[in-house]
Amino acid sequence: MRYSYDRSGHLDGVTDGSKVLYRFEYQRLMDGPSNDSYLLTAVLDGDWKVLLKNNFFNARVSEQTLAEGRTYKFKYQSMETELIETTVTLPEKEKEIFSFHNGNPDRPKINSEFCIAWTIPSSLK
Repeated sequence: MRYSYDRSGHLDGVTDGSKVLYRFEYQRLMDGPSNDSYLLTAVLDGDWKVLLKNNFFNARVSEQTLAEGRTYKFKYQSMETELIETTVTLPEKEKEIFSFHNGNPDRPKINSEFCIAWTIPSSLK
């Protein structure tokens, strides 16, 4: 595997040495000295097919759409600057709620359906 990076240091491509396997797109969506301004907006395959698309609201993923069209929606609840809860609406409209305390999940059990969105392709492992 070979990895390439853009001028800002973000991963922008993965090749097997002869062809591009994955491309990564970023957009400048944040400002501030303590944050990376660019957020990952899309993952594409070597033929430019979108595998994953992220939409953001207030610098957090608000919607994530997979290649086959399944969409996950995210809503966040904060107390001052601390994230205390994330509600994930699955493509089937079922909701999963994840609670946090001091930045740590209160409930480590995750619905296996939700994990599909976060599976790393075996070619990247």
